[in-house]
Amino acid sequence: MRVFTNYIADSFAQAGSLSPIEIAFLDDKRLTFDKGKQIERIEFHSLDEKLRLLITMFVPSFDFGNAVWSRLMAFKDLRDSLVHPKRNDDEIDIVAYQNNVSIGLAAVIEIMNCLSQGIFRKPLRKRLLDLIPD
Repeated sequence: MRVFTNYIADSFAQAGSLSPIEIAFLDDKRLTFDKGKQIERIEFHSLDEKLRLLITMFVPSFDFGNAVWSRLMAFKDLRDSLVHPKRNDDEIDIVAYQNNVSIGLAAVIEIMNCLSQGIFRKPLRKRLLDLIPD
C-alpha cells in the first residue's frame, strides 16, 4: 500500500496537480522556508494519514467508519504487531493468521481500487480485483 501511495504522490508531483505542501506530505517531507528559500526536511507520516488525505480529496463520499476501512486498520495493526512485537510469544494460530491476512489483503485492494477510481477514473486490473473474496 505504501508503494501505491508513493506512486500516486510521484504521479501528482510530475503532473504538478497538487500543491507542493500536499506532495511533501505524501513524500514524507516537510516544507519550510528560511530567508526566502524553500527547504525540504524528512518528516514521516503514517500510511493511514496519507490515505485519509487522498481519500478525502478524491473520494469525498467515502465513509471512514465503514467495514473496509476498519479491516484495513486491523491489518495495519497486525502488520505492526509482527514488525514491532511486544512479546516473544505468539498466541495466534496459523489459521487465524491466514484469515487475518486474507481479510487484510482484500481491504488493501478495495481501498486501492477506491482511490484508483477516484483519482484515475478507472478501477484496478480485474485480476487484482479477483483476489477479493466474495
